[in-house]
Amino acid sequence: MGIIMYHATTPESARAILDEGFKGFPALAGDSGVWLSRVPFLESDGAKGRATLEVTLDLTESQLAEYAVWEDETLDPATGEWIKDEAFEPYEWVLPADVVNRGVVRLLSHDEAWDLRDREVLPAWRKA
Repeated sequence: MGIIMYHATTPESARAILDEGFKGFPALAGDSGVWLSRVPFLESDGAKGRATLEVTLDLTESQLAEYAVWEDETLDPATGEWIKDEAFEPYEWVLPADVVNRGVVRLLSHDEAWDLRDREVLPAWRKA
């Protein structure tokens, strides 16, 4: 099966990614990678562009967790290490481009992205 993730971008960049694959770019702490999310981020969410790529990765949940961007991390001044607050779920991940390029990538229509977002995001908001 695989884990399904999403990457928001411009239509021009989406075409280049489909033709040539993802290229890593500077992300966190000097690492380079590809930003992915569990739900499509759209322009109304602050995404830069109207194109959404769906990426199916052959990873386990524990493998994916290694790449999580924890919204509520704090820097431990004694060690210089980032400490995760396990009470919060990550909603974005930064994976190396070579890992993402091993996945299956497809371009979603704008309607597909909206429908997926509505199914995934709105029910969570209604529970809160």
